[in-house]
Amino acid sequence: MGRPGNSREVLIAEALGDFAKLFDRLDSVAPTLEKTCVKLELTASKLQGSIEPFQARIVATANQNQDLAVKWFVEQVNLAGKKTLDEQIRAMQESARKIFNDEVVPPLNRVTSELRQAKLREKSREGWVTHAAVAITAACCTSMLTSHPAPEKVAEPQPIASAPTPNCVTESAARPEKARVRK
Repeated sequence: MGRPGNSREVLIAEALGDFAKLFDRLDSVAPTLEKTCVKLELTASKLQGSIEPFQARIVATANQNQDLAVKWFVEQVNLAGKKTLDEQIRAMQESARKIFNDEVVPPLNRVTSELRQAKLREKSREGWVTHAAVAITAACCTSMLTSHPAPEKVAEPQPIASAPTPNCVTESAARPEKARVRK
């Protein structure tokens, strides 16, 4: 080859020289690349063997976290359920009180006041009823005493020593007793 005639040819010649150096370097790196590939394959096979225990640990950790999450979720649901139940009980009690106060208390108060008034009327009548009963009883007794004649007394047998004569009647026995009339 001759001398280069222009700058373009010079650049090409230099590039070809650089390529020759690059190829030489690549040839020197090739054994190192082969050693590195062998080491990578060996490392990959070791990793493949340790992946199964790693997977088992990850699965166990995931299951444990899942159990904790489920337990927390159940506790929160139970807490919310109890809170809701307490709120419903309070609301139902409040409604029952309101309904009782609105629907039962007014009629109950009316009945109570009517019973009080009736009892007061009954107490005021009680004295009159007692007096009326006494008056009726007295009238009945008077009527019975005046309407029936007094029975004749039969002489009682007396002891022989002081026996009166049978025709002898005392003054008190001849006069009937009169009942007192109440004024």
